[in-house]
Amino acid sequence: MRPVLSDAQIDLLLQERKPLPSDWRTKLDPRMRDSNSESDHAKLHIQGAAGNRFRIHIRDNSKKTPLDFSVILVFTDEGGNEYRLLRHNGLHPSEHTNKWERDQGLENVKFRKKFHIHHCTERYQIAGYEEDGYVEPTAKFQSLESALVALFDDHNFVYPGERAGQGHLKLGTDDE
Repeated sequence: MRPVLSDAQIDLLLQERKPLPSDWRTKLDPRMRDSNSESDHAKLHIQGAAGNRFRIHIRDNSKKTPLDFSVILVFTDEGGNEYRLLRHNGLHPSEHTNKWERDQGLENVKFRKKFHIHHCTERYQIAGYEEDGYVEPTAKFQSLESALVALFDDHNFVYPGERAGQGHLKLGTDDE
């Protein structure tokens, strides 16, 4: 059984400085994984400033279903266990239920067809649900590209050549 990440550990991982390599745009350009795949995929491995290993995984299914995508931030611990820390998702047809909150008798635990963010939480891991099963609708993004920018801007990713206090560059610029 893999270890449970505490909420404090998750916060530290999200706050860790994550330098992007100079070829990040090329590596995060979704391409067909194989001829049987209905989705385009891309992956980028990053080592954080504290030595932690992260991966960004992009899944783009918009050819089949418009605005259906995922931008996933994965952490791999020293034992090789993977944890989906965040998942920025587009519009897909399935309904979401925050199961832990439902089990506690809380309100507003279901929604459908909204841009949303899955969060890794300690309580979901302990309860035996998917670690990133807690979901919140968001207005932070409306496309795959803006979901990636939101992930970068909100979770301490550093663009190549960026200096402290310089501010983040946006996708689609040539100002690297």
